[in-house]
Formats: sequence, C-alpha cells, structure tokens
Amino acid sequence: MCVGASITMGADVNGGYRLPLEKMLEGAGIPIQFVGRTNSNSRGMTSPYHDGYSGFRLDQVETGETGTCLPIADGVRDLQPDVVLILCGTNDVRQNYALAEAPQRLDHLIGIIQDAAPQVRVMISSLPPDHHFDDAVRRYNAGIAQVTARRAAVGEKVDFVDNYALLNPNTDMLPDLTHPDRVGYLKIARGWFNALVPGAPQIAFALTNEGANQFSAESCLGYQITMKSAATVTDLGIYCAAQPLGAPHAVGVFDENGSQLARADILPTAIPSGLFAYQKLATPLSLEAGKSYFFVSNSVGLPALMETSAIIDPLCFDNPRFHFDHNIGIKMTDQGGQILKFPGSEIRDFNAGLGFFGPNFRLAPH
Repeated sequence: MCVGASITMGADVNGGYRLPLEKMLEGAGIPIQFVGRTNSNSRGMTSPYHDGYSGFRLDQVETGETGTCLPIADGVRDLQPDVVLILCGTNDVRQNYALAEAPQRLDHLIGIIQDAAPQVRVMISSLPPDHHFDDAVRRYNAGIAQVTARRAAVGEKVDFVDNYALLNPNTDMLPDLTHPDRVGYLKIARGWFNALVPGAPQIAFALTNEGANQFSAESCLGYQITMKSAATVTDLGIYCAAQPLGAPHAVGVFDENGSQLARADILPTAIPSGLFAYQKLATPLSLEAGKSYFFVSNSVGLPALMETSAIIDPLCFDNPRFHFDHNIGIKMTDQGGQILKFPGSEIRDFNAGLGFFGPNFRLAPH
C-alpha cells in the first residue's frame, strides 16, 4: 500500500514510482498487488490502487478529508496490507506547517497504521530534493530517520529508505523543482525495490500495455548494450504478453565477434512474470565492464510485440548497470522459432534509444 500525496500519486508522470516498481517486482517473479482506495494516474498498471492524494500533509493522510477519503486507519484496517510504503511530508514543508513537530506527526501515523494492521511492515522514504525548501527537507529527513531507527531498535518492522540520496536535484526533477521527473521516479522505484527484496534479480526492461502500438515482428529481434560495470545474467526471457507461449522460442547472447555466449529455449510451460517468460541459465553468464553484447530472440509466432516509444519502458532510462545502444531486427528466410542468428549483414538497425523488443534478461543483484 503506497501512502502519501502527489509524489505517491505520480505528479505529471503516469504511475509515478509505482508503475516501474510494479514492473520490477513482476519481472523478478515476485507476486505483487498494490492496494489502496484510489486508482488515479495509474494507466498500464496491473494493480493500480494506492493512497496518494495531491496536496495532503501528514495530518490529512492520518485523518482523511471530507469528499476525498476516510482516515488512513480505516483503509489499512479494511485492506490489511503486508507492507505500507510512506513517502509524505512535502506539503508540510512547503506550507511551513509546524515543521518542528513533523517527524512526531509521522511517528504518530506509523503507530496508527500498526494498530490497524499489527503484522504490517512499514517502510518510510526520505523526501526527494526540493530546490525551494531543501534545508527544511534535509531537517525533516534527518528527523524521520531518527523516528524509524528508534522504532526498529525495539524490534518493530519499520525501515528507513533514503531515496533523497538517489536523486540528482539538477537532473531528476520536473520544472517545478519539487516533483521528480520520470527518471527521478524510476530511481525512487529502485530504492523501494532494493529495500523490499534486496536479494531479488533485477530485470533489464519492463514493459506495460499502456497505449501500445503493436506491429508484425521481424524474424529475430533484440538490442545491443554496453556494460557500465561487470554483471551476471541469471535468466533469459522473451515477450509473451503475460500469456503462456504457444511454442518454444530461443533467446541468445552474442559478443561483438558473433560468438554465442549463452542460449535459452523458453518453453510453453514457462510461467509468465509480468509480460515476459524466463528460463534460468544452467551456467550464469558474466558480462564485462566496457564490453558490448547482443541480446537476440526469435520472434516468429510471438504475440504482437509492442513499440516501446509509445509505452512505458522505464528501466531503459538511466540504467545504472548498462547503456542501451540500439535495437536490432533481422529478416531471415528460415523462420523456425528456435533459430537464432547473430545480427550481421542482415541486421536492420532501428537506430533509436527506444523501439522494438523481444528478449529480456535478469541480472544477479549487486
């Protein structure tokens, strides 16, 4: 259950941090259902509900507002979430609303949520940078870090997630310099993901069904990436539109010389994780920093693939582990779904940062 104000709702960015967080969890094979009492600003999400209300201060989150929502305790009591993610306090800061007591208001909010759902895990995020009120944001963040540390020290399931530290105030914010932009929301999602499931694999790409332009695929589709740091591929996957595949499909990894380094045949028995089906590699594949790799899948007979320039592919932005070079498509006369081909002379380079996707992969956590 995501609780807060406009940053939780996702001001000016559909889904805010919730959309990429949902796709990260789905892609990692982790069952997830977001709950809440509104589904505003959530196009393309499998579970669109949340408790983020634009303009709310901490006290308004606690007590609710006539015509908007009932007190938070009612929602938590009814929905019984396993985890509550709280990112709230920006409006307290911007309104200069009894700021010295703001950490205590958050402390009281935590207690109310725990009383309504005694087994709940509560995770508190620091506020992102705010160009206009950054000193006040820093003081508030220091105060809520102390609140969570005190509760955790006595055995409560309360965690502090320092998302402030992940964002660059000069590049990751909207023009209002208060709300994150798409990259900023993606970084917050990564912060939540790493705190929620620190040992989970991290998917390379996450697609949604939002407003997708679909097309008839080339015979093989894929992309070239260059690694920013060394990493290990644990699984290869292929787009399946959240449905079991109708036939086996091959996915492979090639180096720059055309040598196939790894291959997986994704079977119809593979259980979809989000919009992809995955197969674990018998031997994990090590990727070296500074080197480029080609990921290719045979797309013959797949569901209609999607043009990601028309949809959300949030993990393609500012990926901390690799640079996305370009997309590739290979037209072949031999169409079998288990045939792979290195992108050589028959490559069709879409030459764009975003484009057509077939394969996916999971990386071992840092």
